[in-house]
Amino acid sequence: MSAYQSPGPLFDRPPKPFDKFPAGMGNTRRDVCANRHHGNEQSVAANKNPDKQRQRAQVLAAIQYRTQTCEQIEEFTGLPHQSCSARISELKRDGLIRKIGTRPTRSGCQAAVYQAT
Repeated sequence: MSAYQSPGPLFDRPPKPFDKFPAGMGNTRRDVCANRHHGNEQSVAANKNPDKQRQRAQVLAAIQYRTQTCEQIEEFTGLPHQSCSARISELKRDGLIRKIGTRPTRSGCQAAVYQAT
């Protein structure tokens, strides 16, 4: 056995995630954070970001690979916390993922664990 051992399945990577959602899985609903924009033009413009679909696909692929917290999805995908959290909110709204419990983060706080539906 070598001196290096894999840290286990937490850090294994799935096959390349798809870049676009299959038909019917696109974000056609209203912005889940619209009430937080308060008419701010920059905030509203950011909601039209063309990368949102790719980010949604990455987050969904990560959760389909195994149940994960937002922190784990951030590490897995390389996306910033704000992007992961927003995409998780959209996927929950669309019924594609659900919260199944909590587990501790690196800092010891409890975080929601998500599973694909």
